Amino acid sequence: MNRFALVDAFAGLGQTTALVAALRARQHRAAGGLWGASGALLIATLADPARQPPPLLVLTANDDDSEALARDLETFGVAHAHVLPAFTLDADGQPSAHALSARLRTLLALAQARRRPGPPPLLLCGIEALLQPAPEPGALGRRRLELRVGDRVALADVLAKATAAGLRRVPVVLGPGEVSHRGDVLDVFPLGAEAALRIELFDDEIESIRTLDPASQRSLEPLDAVTLAFGAGTDEGTADVLDHVLARDLVVVVFEPLRVEEERAALLAHGGPMQKAWDRFLSATTPLAQLTIGALPSQDVDFKILSAGSAVGAGEADPHGRLRSLRGSRGRTTIVCPGEDERRRLREIFAHKGLDPEREGVELRVGGLSRGFRVRELEWTVLSHAEFAGVPPAVRRKERPVVASRAIGSFFELGPGDLVVHAAHGIAQFEGIERVERGPDAAEDHLRLRFRDDVLLLVPASKIHLVQKYVGAGEAAPRLDRLGGRGFQRRKEEVQRALFDLAAELLEVQAQRASVTRPPYPRDPLEDEFLDGFPFVDTPD
Repeated sequence: MNRFALVDAFAGLGQTTALVAALRARQHRAAGGLWGASGALLIATLADPARQPPPLLVLTANDDDSEALARDLETFGVAHAHVLPAFTLDADGQPSAHALSARLRTLLALAQARRRPGPPPLLLCGIEALLQPAPEPGALGRRRLELRVGDRVALADVLAKATAAGLRRVPVVLGPGEVSHRGDVLDVFPLGAEAALRIELFDDEIESIRTLDPASQRSLEPLDAVTLAFGAGTDEGTADVLDHVLARDLVVVVFEPLRVEEERAALLAHGGPMQKAWDRFLSATTPLAQLTIGALPSQDVDFKILSAGSAVGAGEADPHGRLRSLRGSRGRTTIVCPGEDERRRLREIFAHKGLDPEREGVELRVGGLSRGFRVRELEWTVLSHAEFAGVPPAVRRKERPVVASRAIGSFFELGPGDLVVHAAHGIAQFEGIERVERGPDAAEDHLRLRFRDDVLLLVPASKIHLVQKYVGAGEAAPRLDRLGGRGFQRRKEEVQRALFDLAAELLEVQAQRASVTRPPYPRDPLEDEFLDGFPFVDTPD
């Protein structure tokens, strides 16, 4: 996407130039009157690679604010922002593996950004993410293991390094921080890695390396070589997040200080390790340049940015009227669309309504925008596609990690003798529930599964989603699979090939349908008026 001219225009404002000069002199300043996403515009101006920016640490109230700010920054041309998430606790009171992996992945990317040429690091993190412990910076590069197809390795050494780094040995790898060994197959998902890996050996020689989908247990893309970064081990010390970004020229930005202070007070109500981390943060950053950014007016520097979403009207039904109600008869307008489909459809509506975007000073961009705003000094209005249409924005749902299977939700769905399918090992017979003691005060129920040759496998209750109830298509009972054998894998591959053949046939039929043309139906003015009366997203069909 071309450079957003608004960033250059905003950098030329007197308030902005004064703030930049003050921060270079390591002063503490407060900027207010920054409505909507204009706070992100100011940060984008400070982080603009064309202006030799300093490293930035932006402190927000929580992860949601950090992610929304990152989307706004990307719209304004800042693509090098790193979001550090806070980790949550699972049912056992331990940090979530997925959250820890995402956190470590951010710190690794931050360390790489500091070493390579380009813009300095820009870290966004909520107050909780800032105060939670992190690995020592020097520990991130330790325990690296390079593997290549054809190399000879000792599998015991790989497992030893993985477990020393804190990876858990499990029957089936489902998420970050786990390693599994079955025969000549090693599945490993280091914390901080982008994907899990499946390494197949022939004796002690690496036969193949592939990425692994934990949800389906399918091998995916083949790789010639890979570097396993196991990172800090369980015996390593911990540090503060500040240790990963602290520098002499660091600029600390507090985004919406009232919200940050509210979250800080709730987190530190009972003291503890977070209080110590906060005290150290204050001590270390007091000599540095600091900037608070808020929507409320400021006695220091006030930008007096206006809202862009208060005007009424339906932009898709009456774009001329909507533009007049937003900005008057003059000025520039940027409408940020969530995707290319929405931008293309808005162009079609403008053409249908006789609105020339270039003559009217309207620019359509693809990106994300939390809330629109209007810079009165520049006569420039920026708003989202939904705000222009006059409808409330869609609720953003947070993505959750994919779980391999949800076919069985409890033990009550199975009875002794029922046939089941294990996601990795195939068809087995369910015999009942067995309670396994793991210590003086710990015990867990397990599913007792019998495979061919009376080989038994105990599946813990926490892994019940790996087991599905068998549904057969014929009257004959299926043959049980051999635990650790390749028969089940071969059948899955045969089904996969059959599905590909079926997909090819469907594509051929669709291609034949697409080659048939006929005259279009005449346009109906009532239909055009109906379609322009409300926003919708075009689908491929």
